Amino acid sequence: MKAQKTKSFSSLIASLLLEPFTEPTYDNVAYGPRIHGFARNKADLVDIVERAICCSVIWITSRTISTAQIYELIDELRQTYAVLIVTHLIL
Repeated sequence: MKAQKTKSFSSLIASLLLEPFTEPTYDNVAYGPRIHGFARNKADLVDIVERAICCSVIWITSRTISTAQIYELIDELRQTYAVLIVTHLIL
């Protein structure tokens, strides 16, 4: 049995940015702009897909960074205060 390779988050981000899009990914992202006529030609469609994927990667990265900063702050506060985290609210 071969050992499975695991990718770090940063290498996953790098692979999304640096490697060409796989056909299914491109087709899935391009579907909406294509059927709604947002692209005048193939070059416009490629640009829309690239920007959409790049923005989603930036969002994921910034969300991860923000989460890490929150956990660091909680760790600091824990040394002096009791910290209670409410994950959801049931009304």
